[in-house]
Amino acid sequence: MGSPLLKYYIGDNKLLKNSTFSASKFPNGKILYEVIRVIDGVPIFLEEHISRLLTSVAESRSTSAIDRVTIAKTLHLLISRNKLSNGNIRFQIIVSDSTNMFFAWIVPHKYPSKELYDLGVKTKTINIERINPNIKALNSKLRRQLDKIRNKDRLYELLLIDGNMNVTEGSKSNIFFIKGRTLYSPPLKQVLPGITRKMIIKIAKENGIDFIESVIKLDDLESFDSVFLSGTSPKILPINRINNMSFQTKNDIISLISKSYNNILNEYVISFKWTNYE
Repeated sequence: MGSPLLKYYIGDNKLLKNSTFSASKFPNGKILYEVIRVIDGVPIFLEEHISRLLTSVAESRSTSAIDRVTIAKTLHLLISRNKLSNGNIRFQIIVSDSTNMFFAWIVPHKYPSKELYDLGVKTKTINIERINPNIKALNSKLRRQLDKIRNKDRLYELLLIDGNMNVTEGSKSNIFFIKGRTLYSPPLKQVLPGITRKMIIKIAKENGIDFIESVIKLDDLESFDSVFLSGTSPKILPINRINNMSFQTKNDIISLISKSYNNILNEYVISFKWTNYE
């Protein structure tokens, strides 16, 4: 899970020194979490991240005693006291029959280099199907397994294949496919409802790009021209290889979506106000 960066973290809604942090001391229970990117001190798409966390709580048939405003104020405290300008924050609710606790801390991050955005990244498929993909819940054993494979094979991402041999999502990202002038993505019910994914679909529709939610068969991958990942850290990141199949990384649709998405980020940073959460 990793130790927190800088000086402070949030433990059970309290600001605490990092020297007291110990994941082994977390209470037992289901961990529902989010990772949010901070740019120029602004938590990007804060409302969407909070909403998804609370939706995960509801869909896991749990309840949370913490509301949107309290989460926002707590994250504001964490960012301000650590003087965080750019980075990633993990925040989570641990739910069980006897507890309901909120934690947040600054986590290590690794954003793609310009070279990776230009040349694309290498990926591989793996036959793993997430249970309840619409819920962002921690599965430490699966995370360690996937990290080990990624590091061993020097991959940026692993693409999950379900029991019907459909490509669903990345282990920590969503995935899009391009054929001609049409953008495709696996059905929402098969994947985590990514916030970047949602923005990409909106961009496509606003720019007259045909978008289709469709089951993506592993055997059909070679029929696509280009493929890209989306997520909090990678934003829009082209894939150059899946297994032994190569894909174009220079694509007009990827370029348009990437430029539009970066414009949305810039506008969000400029317009964001913490007073909206008072």
